[in-house]
Amino acid sequence: MNQPLFCVMIAGQAKPGMEDYVRNHMLELMKRSNKEAGCLVYNVHESADQPGEFMVYMLWQSQQKFEEHNATPQMQEFKKKLAAEWFVQQSPKTYWQLL
Repeated sequence: MNQPLFCVMIAGQAKPGMEDYVRNHMLELMKRSNKEAGCLVYNVHESADQPGEFMVYMLWQSQQKFEEHNATPQMQEFKKKLAAEWFVQQSPKTYWQLL
């Protein structure tokens, strides 16, 4: 049986004054991540109603491919800054399997 595709979603609100910085960094992260082996979709969205509120939608060939991506040094550094420096709050990651 084929392994189901693995989907990850997370959202957060950038700290006041950090919106442009976060937007640019997220766009660069999206470009790099979309080139990784196993990444099918890596999209960054910004709220139409609340600028500075971002949502990331990722679709991976497998959970293993996502975990490999998440373990890279650039992602480890990103996660540290995400929580400590860039965002007021973030939602918990949610994990899904594409049916």
